[in-house]
Amino acid sequence: MEIKNKEEKIDIKSLTLEDMRAWFIDIKEKSFHANQVHRWLYVQKVKSFDEMTNLSKSLREKLIKYAYISQIDVDFIASSKDGTVKIRYKLNDGELIESVLIPDGKRLTICISSQVGCAVGCEFCFTAKMGIRRNLTTSEIVNQVLIASEMDNVEITNIVYMGMGEPLNNFDNVVKSAKIFLSDRGLNFSKRKVVISTSGILNNILKLREEVPVRLALSLNSSTNKQRDRLIPINKKWNIESLIDVLKKFPLEPKESITLEYVIIKNINDTLEDAKNVLNIVKKIGIKNIKVNVIPFNEHDGINFSRPNEKNIEKFHTYLFEKGVDVLYRKSRGDDIGAACGQLVVPELVVKL
Repeated sequence: MEIKNKEEKIDIKSLTLEDMRAWFIDIKEKSFHANQVHRWLYVQKVKSFDEMTNLSKSLREKLIKYAYISQIDVDFIASSKDGTVKIRYKLNDGELIESVLIPDGKRLTICISSQVGCAVGCEFCFTAKMGIRRNLTTSEIVNQVLIASEMDNVEITNIVYMGMGEPLNNFDNVVKSAKIFLSDRGLNFSKRKVVISTSGILNNILKLREEVPVRLALSLNSSTNKQRDRLIPINKKWNIESLIDVLKKFPLEPKESITLEYVIIKNINDTLEDAKNVLNIVKKIGIKNIKVNVIPFNEHDGINFSRPNEKNIEKFHTYLFEKGVDVLYRKSRGDDIGAACGQLVVPELVVKL
């Protein structure tokens, strides 16, 4: 890894373990120091190089000269009646992002953001109303997890890239952050406990599997191209048939599956005919390779869609279940604090239509 100008400090949390080893060689130090620094950052969670006491004083001084340890600030925290917690972070340039902690028995999932806003423009998603502000850096993605993990009584077990933004439109930084999460010398999450979700950026889906062995979720949200053209505009570039072709090629390990997320919206995609269409999509990909999450639309101001009635949701779910699909009716969490699926937004940045 070439550092062109050593007078420009590097964000040390932007480096994967492999990158950090190369960087130490570049500054004329032994590569094994990367293992030590990685552990200090992600196991001991120190905030300064001076705290890295097993490094020599001269090396710590060199690190201070050439690098820095980035931080982001908690702007506010909101707690839901169901135990869900929303954290808003203020970034160094003043931009704001949100993460969500979702407790479920012994499991505690953090839903993290990958961009400030989003460019995909999904019609039912409040984040889309912000437009795209910028990509998050690797360290800004990682710091969401680090800061949340330091809260009282928090032991994060799962990470999902399902917050603000389209992860595969910030491919390099998302991949680097995932590598840091998986590193056995760092946060050491299991590859089965990290999920990257996409609205269908097909040119990066297979590339993702080449880079990191995390689980994949795809926001289907429609049973026909006509529906999906309306709800997810990129379907006009990558339609359902092309999604099927790519997902059929996605290499899976034993007992691994791809999750299809299906936000079910009243009078849009909530009929039994829609369920039959989804079944056909699942069969074409491979019924043993797919898990379907049925997610009721979470209502919010500025979006003219409604949640289906429970009867239609149950019919949809039951039909797929009885046809042998691994299907889960995912209940809304945190909707009373604007933390449910599709509700994350910085209100003052919403584009007025």
